[in-house]
Amino acid sequence: MQSKSKRKNRTSSVYTVFSISLVLFFLGVFGWIVLKTNDLQAKVKEEVQVDLYFRDGINDNEMLKLEKELRLAPYVTSAKFISKDSAAAQMGRLLGDDAFEIIDYNPLHALIEVRFDANFVDVDSVKVFEAEIMARKNSILEEVYYNRAQFLTVQKGMAVLKLVILVLAGILLVVAIALINNTIRLAIFSQRFLIKTMQLVGARHRFIRKPFLQQSLLQGSIGGILSIGLFCGLMFGVAHFMPSVILSGNETQYVDTIRELGVQKDFQIFVILFSAIILGGMFISYLSTFFALRRYIRLETSQLH
Repeated sequence: MQSKSKRKNRTSSVYTVFSISLVLFFLGVFGWIVLKTNDLQAKVKEEVQVDLYFRDGINDNEMLKLEKELRLAPYVTSAKFISKDSAAAQMGRLLGDDAFEIIDYNPLHALIEVRFDANFVDVDSVKVFEAEIMARKNSILEEVYYNRAQFLTVQKGMAVLKLVILVLAGILLVVAIALINNTIRLAIFSQRFLIKTMQLVGARHRFIRKPFLQQSLLQGSIGGILSIGLFCGLMFGVAHFMPSVILSGNETQYVDTIRELGVQKDFQIFVILFSAIILGGMFISYLSTFFALRRYIRLETSQLH
């Protein structure tokens, strides 16, 4: 009978740990998405482009000099010079090689494609940049062109995205706490007769709680470690099939080392996430066990069935 009871308790503990690990795994995945939102926002912003069009007849050296100057600017992430011929070739690939045969000349301007640091990407900053660069380089620049609607869309779109993600994260956190709490309450429910027996032989409440609370901390930590293992497995799987989701920059080749996976760059994010998973699992498990115990300790014997 005692062996059967031990097997039942062991099964209940395994089920509890498994349930905690699954809930923490999904919570960890969503937590990673939340923490990576800023990176996504920066990546989207840095794709926004401003084009500087040169006047006709400007010497290539002057244009390349401005390109070099822009590359050295702290708020610029990239500056790429495109000559008239290169611009015509690009247009030809889009419209066909005979795109300029009717007019028999190249109407396009040489230009520099500029992309900015994410912190610089807003309409006001670009207006200041436009005014400043035109004031200094008006003799060689014909126009500074940028899509104002695109800048506004990026700003508003990312703000809405962050709000939606934070709301969903809050909802998921509440659901996760509720699921872990219910799982632990069921596990404590199966031990209600043992709790009442300990009370009847004179055990104090503190003595009764101690082994359960110690077990809850152990279950929470094991569940957290298992969820981290599942999370790492997911990351390696994603790196294999969709490497651009994990890797930084333009790298798309599958790699199998921690450094190449970009973990070195995002080390702080992973430390925060993994610590939160383990500590969060222990904290939720502890509190759920504490309140479940308090309920069953206060029950009368007649209310146990």
